[in-house]
This record gives sequence, C-alpha cells and structure tokens, in this order.
Amino acid sequence: MFALCWLAAVAAGAPYLVWQAEIAAADRLAAQSQFTAAEDVSRRALALAEGLGRPALAAVSENNLGSHYHEWERYGDAEKHYRRALALWATVPAAPRGRLRTLNNLASLYLATGQPARAAQLLPSPEDSTAATPEAAALLSNLAACEYARHHYREARAHYARSLAMVERLGLPVEAAIARLNLALVAFAAGRRAAAEAEALASLEFLQANLGEAHPLTGQAHLSVAMVLEPNPMQAEPHLRAALAIAERTLGPESPAAARALTAYAEMLKRAKRKSEAKTMERRAAEIRRQFDRYGLTRHTVDWAELTARARK
Repeated sequence: MFALCWLAAVAAGAPYLVWQAEIAAADRLAAQSQFTAAEDVSRRALALAEGLGRPALAAVSENNLGSHYHEWERYGDAEKHYRRALALWATVPAAPRGRLRTLNNLASLYLATGQPARAAQLLPSPEDSTAATPEAAALLSNLAACEYARHHYREARAHYARSLAMVERLGLPVEAAIARLNLALVAFAAGRRAAAEAEALASLEFLQANLGEAHPLTGQAHLSVAMVLEPNPMQAEPHLRAALAIAERTLGPESPAAARALTAYAEMLKRAKRKSEAKTMERRAAEIRRQFDRYGLTRHTVDWAELTARARK
C-alpha cells in the first residue's frame, strides 16, 4: 500500500506528498519495532525535506528522527537531531508548536538520562502555552517530572493533574493512561499507597489492551506498577519479569531499559532474601551501564531505597 502511494505521488510530481508518505511510513515501522527500516525511511524523508529547501519540513524530519532514536535509547543520536531541529525551528517563527514539541522531546531525553536541571532550563512557563494542545500537555508533564526529581510532590501532582485533564479533553487515551501512571508514582512517593496501586494497575491494563503486551510503554508501565507494589515482592515480581522481558525483546538485552529493569528486579530479590539471584542481575546491569559510560552517557536509575523510605514516612 505504501509503495503504491509513493509511486502515485512521484507520478504526480509532488515531492511534498512523498515526504508525507515517508514520515508516515517511518512512524508505522517504528511502532512495529522495525527499527532499522524506520531509520532508513526517516533519513529519506529528511533528505527530501532538505532537497525541497523548506526548513519547517526539515525540522519535522530532524525531530522525528530524534524521537525514533530516543525511543530506541540511542540518546546521543537523539540529542543531535533534536538540536538540529531546534536550530531549524528558529528560522520558522510561525511554528511555535513545532518548536515546543522538540523542546519537550529534548527535555524528556534529559529527564530519562538523569539530568532534570538541564530539562528544566529548556522548558518555558506553562502560562506561555495556555491552549489545549498535545504539546502543552507534554510541557506540563515534563515540568511535573522536573518537580518530582526534586521531591516536590505537591507541585508535581498539580502539573500532572493539569496534563491529564488536557489530554482527556483532547481525546488522547494513551497519553491519559501515562499521566495516570505518573500520578500513581507521585501518590506512592507521597505515601498514598492504596490510591497509587489502583491507579497504576488500571493504567497498565489499558495500555496492555490498546498497545499490546510487547510495547515498550507497556514495559515501562509494568515497572511503574512494580514500584507501587514494592511492599509485596510476590506481587511485584511478575511485573518486573514482564518489564525485563519486554525491554530485552524490543530494545535489546543490553539496552538501558534492560539495565533499569534488572536493577529494580535485583532490589526486589534482595528484599526477598534471594541474594544470589540479586547479585547476578546487579552484575548484568552494571556491565550494561559500563558499556554506555564509555560514551559519556548517564542513565537515570530509580533509587528504590530512597523511594521506599519516603513512601513509609
């Protein structure tokens, strides 16, 4: 089907339509975890945009290529393309939503790599984006994550709640489920365990039904559920096992996502007095991190001991 659309666009002499088809095809391939094919198609779209001499299209292409690398946890490549997109957006003043989308993506990258201060420096005030748009909702979510990293849970909850209300108004159910997962983590950190558990499990079930069990977001949801079920290792373990399996299958056994799942799993095993198994997982996680440290990349890991201590206060 894609090939027919592409040929029709070429026959009509419409390179812009070809660019649109390439962008859509890359997104579909990425959603199917066909990473190499998605990368190739994304690069073709970028080359087309550059050939057209239209900086807005080139900015979209750079942003999308960065977002694919981001999802695959190739953070150095993702940052490079996000920075290129921002430079292009600076030449297109009539595209504030495009620029905000890239700012949000880059801030999310810094949050994922344990750099909340850099993320906060990038983000504008939420009052600068009062309209209900996906970009404004993502801005609120990123601001909430920055507050969460500073243990400002009341402020984090307020931003996440505003983001949730916005994505619900926009009719974005997957984003709403993710917002609820984030609210569950804030509730757990603030000591509201029962509410956190109910919210996290409901969000996980929604993502399983709508994205499938193998999707990376479902894997992240399993990890979040395991965090709020931390007081009961027997209940948390199936979710940790699922998070690890999804990370290994979709992003690779040596991916940072696998390292995060291994670290969380090891902490649970230590609490369950299964020290030998815990050491094996800790060694695997440490080796993965050493490989990425060679490239100067930091990785955010959950401080389970600190989070648990705060939840018990």
